[in-house]
Amino acid sequence: TPIAYLAQSNAPAGSMPMAKARDVISFARMMMNDGVAANGTPILSAESVHRMHLRTITCPAGMNIDAIGLGSFLWDWNNDGHYEVFGHDGGTIGQAAWLRYHTESETAVALLTNGGNGKGLADEMLAAIFSEAAGIAPPEPPALAMQGMPDVPQLTGTYGKASGTVEVLLQDDMLVAVHRPGPDFTALQGTYAVALRPVSETLFVGTMPGYTRPATYHFVEEDAQGRALYLHTGARAHRRVG
Repeated sequence: TPIAYLAQSNAPAGSMPMAKARDVISFARMMMNDGVAANGTPILSAESVHRMHLRTITCPAGMNIDAIGLGSFLWDWNNDGHYEVFGHDGGTIGQAAWLRYHTESETAVALLTNGGNGKGLADEMLAAIFSEAAGIAPPEPPALAMQGMPDVPQLTGTYGKASGTVEVLLQDDMLVAVHRPGPDFTALQGTYAVALRPVSETLFVGTMPGYTRPATYHFVEEDAQGRALYLHTGARAHRRVG
């Protein structure tokens, strides 16, 4: 990659530290042990760990994250209304990482990648390991269930955030999302297009070039004209800008 790091101002978001997979597993073990490290050193209070495992934000249904807590992602793989799997994903320039841990079975998986279809590898590893070791597994991506096309004019347009924009347009009777990075983020990701296929009136799925796992595209809330106000994809909310 042309540069090794994101800007140092991103350090509070975890963009600067480097760790081996073994170190990440040690962190997960500490979290599963009420904040106490393997050598008995208290790192976090049990109350802090508990708060990190509480829901702060509920994610749109069908997203690959069920909820977000204090620095943690939360999953309800049992679909029983309780969050039993915790962790976080991370991606920076040329790198992508995954952490999942299940306290009840004391199972933790850390995957660090530096290229290729990391998401596809993560899907296979997480399903195989947690099925065998914990008796649970991540759900399948949302199935295509809708026939025809929703109210397209309410969805098309440009949505943006600090790092870039997503233009949703109609091409050959199909919605396409064109991702364009902002000027300061071209080293992280170039421009690419994703064909969107409807799951419901407001939920679509599409697969990025070079990947096998489809991403979800949620259109949420409405503006004064009845158009979608936000596009939620990649664990980020993009507000309509055009």
